[in-house]
Amino acid sequence: MGYFYSINAGMSTEDNDLIKRIEQFCSSKPMSERAFGISVAGNHKFISRLRAGHGCHSRTLARVEALINGEPLPRPAHSRHDASEAA
Repeated sequence: MGYFYSINAGMSTEDNDLIKRIEQFCSSKPMSERAFGISVAGNHKFISRLRAGHGCHSRTLARVEALINGEPLPRPAHSRHDASEAA
């Protein structure tokens, strides 16, 4: 099990910085916040949930950082490919 990155309890400066970095990334690319959330978390409400103070898993945070930095995205922990590869 991995770590959970929480941005609860009155969002810190670091938490706001992450959201601002995501917003800047989306505005500088032809990518909506909805598409960003689907890309990194498989969830179109990812950014709105961050804004509401919900956290994210450390693996998701790694995917956020990779996408923003233009690096290949780490594979999600539970992808559809895992089940088909096991067969």
